[in-house]
Amino acid sequence: MRNPANEAERIKREEIEFSWLVYTTPVETQLAALRREWLKKHLDVQNFRCAYCNVYMSTESGSKHKDRRATIDHVIAMGNGGADLFENTAAACSACNRHKSDSDMITFKSSAYFKDRYISINTPPSRLAAEPDSPFYESNALDRGVMIIFKGRPRTDIVEYDADNGWVRIPVNKSRDRNGSPMTVKVSGYFEAYYDDTPANEISTVTLIGGGRKGLH
Repeated sequence: MRNPANEAERIKREEIEFSWLVYTTPVETQLAALRREWLKKHLDVQNFRCAYCNVYMSTESGSKHKDRRATIDHVIAMGNGGADLFENTAAACSACNRHKSDSDMITFKSSAYFKDRYISINTPPSRLAAEPDSPFYESNALDRGVMIIFKGRPRTDIVEYDADNGWVRIPVNKSRDRNGSPMTVKVSGYFEAYYDDTPANEISTVTLIGGGRKGLH
């Protein structure tokens, strides 16, 4: 006799580990090959984004990828009677897969853990620079595209911002410094920043606020 809760956790743990082994073992079984194909299809449709938190997932090994490894998740957990079919699966990061466990999607997305993770993943960095040699350059954030509304107007020419101190840096016409780099000026003021791929109904939840009038949502 087994505790149903422990049994569900065991099944979920095995699902996550199996999803990862699909990518790390050279030995192909029929089931492994099938799951590999499922994961590839989901990753292609989802653009490598987690079905739950939207983080960009990785199929690489290593500790730095441990919370965003691409895994197969059963939307309705097998421990709750969910079918082991492609239609009942999605590509999910290992962190969401682990914390979702055997919960249904509504319960998981209502949890404090998911809300905190979703906001942290989908809110732009508090400081970001477009120049590759800047310590505040983040290619992952820039690849997603960041919409900046400065003083009520969308701006596409901002090369750096700092939400904590409420300023943005913009080019000065076509002027360049002695090294040939565009000259910029720091301008203080209220601004909002959010990722280009943010759904319209979630912008207010994950918008970064700079300028001293509000804090981070």
